[in-house]
Amino acid sequence: MLSKAVDALKSDKKVRTIIVRSEVPGIFCAGADLKERVKMNPSEVGPFVSKIRAVINEIANLPVPTIAAIDGLALGGGLELALACDIRVAASSAKMGLVETKLAIIPGGGGTQRLPRAIGMSLAKELIFSARVLDGQEAKAVGLISHVLEQNQEGDAAYCKALDLAREFLPQGPVAMRVAKLAINQGMEVDLVTGLAIEEACYAQMNPQGSVRAGRLTGRIEDAEDSPTHIRWSGPGLVAPVHAARASGGKGARLQFENLRQLIFKQVESNRFLTHCLINMRSF
Repeated sequence: MLSKAVDALKSDKKVRTIIVRSEVPGIFCAGADLKERVKMNPSEVGPFVSKIRAVINEIANLPVPTIAAIDGLALGGGLELALACDIRVAASSAKMGLVETKLAIIPGGGGTQRLPRAIGMSLAKELIFSARVLDGQEAKAVGLISHVLEQNQEGDAAYCKALDLAREFLPQGPVAMRVAKLAINQGMEVDLVTGLAIEEACYAQMNPQGSVRAGRLTGRIEDAEDSPTHIRWSGPGLVAPVHAARASGGKGARLQFENLRQLIFKQVESNRFLTHCLINMRSF
């Protein structure tokens, strides 16, 4: 179900912001059934975990802003799903943690990599080693979530906050938000000098003339004709030569920099829409 939803979102050019939530009361996503996972034979484990990891990676690679609205339990793969989102908000009553070590395994959906990037290596190790479960207030204190709310009678306080954030994003330039996400995400994977080169390449695409300027400065999203779609980076293999070429200067630097710039944009239509993905399940 989740995989199909992600595929639909990737192909929908009208999507501006994605909210990942659950309609199951008290549960965001309880993750994979770890007891069933332990019972699997070795030939089953690899494909099972790879499928989960692939879906979570697809969410992390979505080009538009993503918000996880955690109104309930988010354990194991459920927290890994939330970690793949750009922003996390939670109710104070929510519970979240990577609990895999209780069953003598480790997080396999990106948790060992995304949690340290979110809260720092030392705290991430502490939480994974102990399989500790945090409530919303504790998660906010360690930087795991951006906002914590008292739960309301409807049980959707985090979702309401996520909607408020999405409404803040909607008037902003759609191209700018996508390119900013690209610059931030890729910059976090490299050294500062290379990261600044990535920012420069991205900034250069925000042409002060024409429709991109109209979309950015006026907020008239329907006027923005140029918008990036499947923004992909070819990884260190590309970034390292760009860094080296820029450091040496000259024609090689200009050529590499231009190659980098050309990777950023593709032409698609852009409209003013808010889309949210509802996860109506206890595990995946």
